[in-house]
Amino acid sequence: MSDTPLRWAQPAEQWLHEFNDALVCDVLVVGTGYGGSFAAQELATPDARVWVLERGREHAPGDFPDSIGDLPGHVRIQSGIDSKGVGNRHAVLDFRQHDTVSVLVGNGLGGGSLINAGVALQPDPKLFTDQRWPSHYRDQPENRTTLVQAMDEVQVRLQAAPFVGATELRKFQVLEQLGRSMGETAHRVPLTIASQDQ
Repeated sequence: MSDTPLRWAQPAEQWLHEFNDALVCDVLVVGTGYGGSFAAQELATPDARVWVLERGREHAPGDFPDSIGDLPGHVRIQSGIDSKGVGNRHAVLDFRQHDTVSVLVGNGLGGGSLINAGVALQPDPKLFTDQRWPSHYRDQPENRTTLVQAMDEVQVRLQAAPFVGATELRKFQVLEQLGRSMGETAHRVPLTIASQDQ
């Protein structure tokens, strides 16, 4: 095995070249978003080799689009399960269109956390009684309670908190002004982004 230190992200070919016969793990987690990260953390023990794989690449600061003109190069669209999709295969914004549901997923190291701006805002519990929710939550209050408790735990573990100094940001001020024009109030939301050194 090579003594080369592992980077955060390496193509699969690089792993195969570096480790060859040593590619053995006890737990394989596919996906590096919040779900995959939590699963890996829970399953990792001193005796378990946990690997986490992601199909996308690492997106460093400055890699994300910062204007509407840059956006097309960061989008991929797939219509139907058998479609090969169109657009950049490494695009951070990956739209999946199907007959009954369409989703936007993050493509890259970090999964959905790449595209949700770190927002960890909990839904109003009353929304779970909507007919579009599975009956498991819609018709059974104890299951809704368990779900809300789990979301509370996730917020605590991700240290979600309003961004310090958000009200001084021009973006917040513009949104606040827009909200007032519509009779609404802008609020700072919990984010999973550290705004201060820990």
